[in-house]
Amino acid sequence: MKKLVVLILATLLFNCQNKKKDKHTISGTNLELIGDTMFLKKFQHFDYLDKNYILDIAVVNDKGEFSFEVKDTYPKLVSITNHNKPPNTYQVFKDSPEIFYYSFCANFLAETPTLYLENNSNYIIKHWDSKLNDSSIVYNSKKLNQLRKYYRNVDYRKGYIDNNREFLDITKEEAWKNVSKIRDSFLKDFDLDQDVSENTYEHYLKTEITLGAVNDFLIWYFRKTDNTIDDDFYKTLMETYNSEHWHPNSVEYYKLTEHYINYKLNTKHNKIEKYYEPSIEKYEVAKAYARENIKKLYIQNIERLIHENNTTSNTDN
Repeated sequence: MKKLVVLILATLLFNCQNKKKDKHTISGTNLELIGDTMFLKKFQHFDYLDKNYILDIAVVNDKGEFSFEVKDTYPKLVSITNHNKPPNTYQVFKDSPEIFYYSFCANFLAETPTLYLENNSNYIIKHWDSKLNDSSIVYNSKKLNQLRKYYRNVDYRKGYIDNNREFLDITKEEAWKNVSKIRDSFLKDFDLDQDVSENTYEHYLKTEITLGAVNDFLIWYFRKTDNTIDDDFYKTLMETYNSEHWHPNSVEYYKLTEHYINYKLNTKHNKIEKYYEPSIEKYEVAKAYARENIKKLYIQNIERLIHENNTTSNTDN
């Protein structure tokens, strides 16, 4: 009897050790890229200085097919391209950070496959071409198709521009009301006008929509008002930053973090600067006011840029 128990336990242990973990993949088809090397990249905006942004590579076979295995260590947001350059937003944040407040064309995230990864899921890019229209990228996932639809269609500037794309001469309250209507229509259409669980796809998209509205409105606000830092309207708008827990992979969260730190520096110095270069002072303000779920990466970036700038300056001298 004792031998039988030992045998059963040994068998169970052997089976547990040899049980293979299910593999999950991102696969796709692109007949225009046969023979090309595809690059799977992490899309982590608060970590835009990381040079190890390439997660994996794959070669497109003669049928136009390619595939990547999804690993547990991958970030929630990834993108796929046929070049090894950093993601577009990374390049802007690093090379031209002073223009961040102009926002970005949402097509940055719609030009090539951009995927939000959920646990235990396989993703198929059923169609992918270079025409850059609504049907140029089609997934097997309702959520990913929804995400691309948002990036293809979002334009909060419709709330404050005319038919010639000129800024309207309206009050800040009117402009914000118009932008808020556009924001709320997206939230309602995507069933996000309610509480969502943190660090989920729904949380990510709600963050992009909500903070995207604020960031795009600020383009009009900086152009059409005197932007006094003690204005109650502006203060309330800036405190959107602290109103909820935002998704750490959101590019709009990164932009509003930059806005908020600039706001705190402007308040300190009674200025209306749109951007502050990396400095010890900016580091200290960020350390005090950046949100906890992104603070470490954000202040590390400032530290690193200060060091790089000092090194360059010493070399020039």
